[in-house]
Amino acid sequence: MQTTMKEPSRAASAQPKTRIAKILVPFDFGEPAQHALEYARDLARQLGASLDVISVVTVPYALPVTDGGLYQLPPEFVRNVIQDTEKRLAEAAGTEGEARHRTTVTTGDPRAEILTYAQAENVDLIVMGTRGRTGPAHLIFGSVAEHIVRNAPCAVLTVR
Repeated sequence: MQTTMKEPSRAASAQPKTRIAKILVPFDFGEPAQHALEYARDLARQLGASLDVISVVTVPYALPVTDGGLYQLPPEFVRNVIQDTEKRLAEAAGTEGEARHRTTVTTGDPRAEILTYAQAENVDLIVMGTRGRTGPAHLIFGSVAEHIVRNAPCAVLTVR
């Protein structure tokens, strides 16, 4: 069987999408996240891509108290934490006034929220910082970056 210009070969039709139009940066305000944001910002400029920056707030809705009971945080406290994070994220991302940049704050498990956002928003690339923990620290704290790398619906670039 001959392949003509009108009929792409099997290999050509199986090639992955290489155009990067939307970049996502998970941001936790740490130094590795700041490096990842700077890298992603430069990359977005070079590629003409949009840049989304997400911060996931993990708010305990109930805190243990000394007598073995639980104390539920008032909803206004949670709202204040989210509003404060939105303000800090806008400042850190420095995307104010840029049409192709967006910041988002959500609550929940960072692993799940980042993956859900990437899928829902059709992200082409996730650029995220990693602390590079190994050994016992990695076993105890786990790695959000490792989970994202293994489960993301798109390419992931980790920055230290």
